[in-house]
Amino acid sequence: MSSPLYDTIGVNYADLRRPDPRIAERIDAALGSAESVVNVGAGTGSYEPRDGECSR
Repeated sequence: MSSPLYDTIGVNYADLRRPDPRIAERIDAALGSAESVVNVGAGTGSYEPRDGECSR
């Protein structure tokens, strides 16, 4: 049984993925003073707040 294609093309994706600053700014503004964020199926977490708590 061969491995899924993503196992080949997705190597190091989380290390290489960089958030778009324009999108990150809008997300940060929308979160406001939220103290925690739950990441449900949001990929590698590139847009998670860096100064808050994130539960997965």
